[in-house]
Amino acid sequence: MFGILAKMRPPKRENISTAVVEETVDVEAYRMLAHDVGFPCEDVIVRHERHLRVQELRLFLANSGITVFPEHSVERYMNSITPRGYRWKWVALDSYTRAIPAPVLLTIKSIKDAFRDARFCITDIEAIPDPDPFLQVHIRHSAQMFIIERWDEPGFRM
Repeated sequence: MFGILAKMRPPKRENISTAVVEETVDVEAYRMLAHDVGFPCEDVIVRHERHLRVQELRLFLANSGITVFPEHSVERYMNSITPRGYRWKWVALDSYTRAIPAPVLLTIKSIKDAFRDARFCITDIEAIPDPDPFLQVHIRHSAQMFIIERWDEPGFRM
């Protein structure tokens, strides 16, 4: 667009896929078998348990009717609204200094009640008074995130 970065439209929500079918693994039986053959498996088991936890969160979001925003669309949108010379970032919930609408807090609470290991972050741009924030949730120590809320747009549910 002739060297001018135009503002993009905000991303649209998508239903989360529940088509994830996991093979059930008896972790203790696997641990004993790995020990018997001399395979140091603790890291593998921890990653597997974390992966299963992420899948549980995915199903919880889907069953709760919580839709997600595609990560790449959110990144493109945030880049388009961020003023030149500034950067946007994910800020941990406990470090966020702006108001959060009550419906978003209720969403956080419902997830936190079901997943004590859930962590939340919110997008922020210091240069913008109303930065159109997004909320993401992830399981502690997991790279998989789900962007589940956005507010400060017209018509946000209050």
